[in-house]
Amino acid sequence: MTDLKIGKGVYVWQPGRSKVATGGDRSRFEMAGVQTAAIKICDGFKVLGGLELLFQTLRNHGIKVGAWGYSYLNRAPLQEAHVIADACHRYTPTST
Repeated sequence: MTDLKIGKGVYVWQPGRSKVATGGDRSRFEMAGVQTAAIKICDGFKVLGGLELLFQTLRNHGIKVGAWGYSYLNRAPLQEAHVIADACHRYTPTST
């Protein structure tokens, strides 16, 4: 399990809009002293795609990366849990 209680952190709920991977928001994160980021990796039954570069860029700059998935819990919560687990396997949030 990731210890996200270390240092200053942010959460990114619209990772597709983040400019971290291209250098835009990364300088803001560095200027603010961000040490931990929690990235939304799925929404209901949908795994958010294309986040590998975002995860890697944050890691390359010494930022611990956690993840979370939004679950609606009103249709098929067990299926949603499996989607979140699959997304975690895909993106491998920080485990140390």
